[in-house]
Parts: sequence; C-alpha cells; structure tokens
Amino acid sequence: MAAQIPLLPPELWFKVIESHESDQNLPEMWLTWRHVSKTFQNVVETIFQESVLPRTCIRFLLGGIWDEGIEALIERDVELKLLKLSEDKKIATFYMPEYLPRESHKPYIRNALQKYITDEDLEYTSHRIQVRTDLTDGPIPGLSIDYEKLELSFDWKELYTVFYSEVQVSTRLITEWVEGQKIRHSNLRSAMEAGQLDMERMMHEILHGFEQSHRSSAKAARRLRIKKMKKQKDPDSTGEIKDTLQEANILRDLAEERRAIASEFGDTDDEDEDDSEDEEDSENAEEGEDEWEDEDASDAGND
Repeated sequence: MAAQIPLLPPELWFKVIESHESDQNLPEMWLTWRHVSKTFQNVVETIFQESVLPRTCIRFLLGGIWDEGIEALIERDVELKLLKLSEDKKIATFYMPEYLPRESHKPYIRNALQKYITDEDLEYTSHRIQVRTDLTDGPIPGLSIDYEKLELSFDWKELYTVFYSEVQVSTRLITEWVEGQKIRHSNLRSAMEAGQLDMERMMHEILHGFEQSHRSSAKAARRLRIKKMKKQKDPDSTGEIKDTLQEANILRDLAEERRAIASEFGDTDDEDEDDSEDEEDSENAEEGEDEWEDEDASDAGND
C-alpha cells in the first residue's frame, strides 16, 4: 500500500516545502511536488510567485546599431523583470526598469524586438531566460508584447514547466554519466596509488570528463526541446538541427553566460566549449524523449 501523505494544515505544508527550497530542488518542486495534491500545488505555486518569479529575468540580446544621424552606437540589449501578475495569477508581466534603456533608444529597441519576435527561429535565438542560477534560451509560452510600454506578458506556469523540463533532462544525463564513470574513476585512483599516475593528472582526467558531460548534456537537452517544438509546429518535421555551426556558437555563448552566473553565485565549475560529442548527444536526446512526454501528460492532468 502506498504511503499516505500526512494531513497537515496548508500553513504547515508551506513551511515544510519552503524549507526545501533551493536552486537544486526547484525543478523537482515544480515538475513533481506540484502535482502531488491540490495543497502541494497551491503551496509550490505560492513559493514560486513570492521567491522565484522576482528572481527570474528575460534578456533580449539585440546588439548595437550605429546611428549615422547622431553618430552614436545605440545599445539594444535589454533585460526585463517582474512587474505584476494578472488578477487570476495566470499571466506575468515583465518590464524594463525605468533607468534602462535611455528614452532615445526605445524606438530602436521596439523595432529590433518586433523583428526578432516576427522572425522567430527555434534554432537561432537571441534571448535568454534566467531563473536564479539556471539559464536556457527556451520558449516564452503565451507571449504578448506591449511595444509602446516595452512590456512582456506570458504564461509563467507553462514557462517554468518547459524551462525546468530542459534543466531536469540535462541534470539527469549528468547524473547518469557520473554513475557510469565510477569504475573508471576507481581505476584512475588505483593507477595513482600504484605510482602510474600523479594526483594532478588524475584530477585533470576527472574534471575534464565532468566538463564534457556538462556540455554534452546541455546540448542534448536543448536539441530535445527544439525537436519537440519543431514537431509540434510541423508533425512531418524530423526536428533535427539544420545548422550545427550556428548551434555551436549559441552553445558557446550559453556556456559563457552560465559560467558568469555560476561565478556570481559562487559556483565556479567550468564549461569549456567543445562540440565533439554529437553521437553521444544524439543518444542522450533519444533517452530523454519519454521524460518530456511524461511532463506534458502530467501538466495536462493538473491544469
């Protein structure tokens, strides 16, 4: 018989679940705990409204443009943060803080943003979604833009579902890699103890493998998300990446941005760019497909 969930007042469940709030637990909180019961759903969503949404930002990397008329470089990169929730709490509106950008730059930003949204390309992205210490270039579900106010409105619950599905797939692939490396790491330690390998070389081998695992897992999770989105738009699509060179550039940029975030939050694990794991990525992506489908089914049954 399955274990019964203790009957506690919602206020106590809030304290229990809130005590487990951490960046590492957020994916499981959103994708799993939220679906345990209506009480858990209300508690988790309240925690996200109060603690996670205010620390979520959306950036559009629209680049600079030279204006011949005023002979100046117009910066069009923008960052938006939470402004408000709709009355029914389903839609979040993000805005640019008043000090950014300069008023004279806003027409350039409007034009660039409108063109970027109109010319949407699932593979080539110039936006980022950062949720505390995690980062992706995934979709913004239900996106609506007030170009006059430069405000974005979107379905924040669906955004976290897609966002953390990708993060969870990447994390699971890294965990599987670590489990699969235990024998190799044991052999490396034995070689070191036998004097065949020094400590520095052993640590280099282990850390290099871990860095490669991070890169290949992030790539596989991103490819899986793009494949799913392509097939949703066109059921006959294979969902494959068309431009791997362009993909490599985006993955490199994402890795650099993740390093900067990790450094800011005190986690300095490196993610050097390396694109030699395509075959492994393909296998990893296939292994993760069922996980994405399970999340869709779970959300459909709870919303």
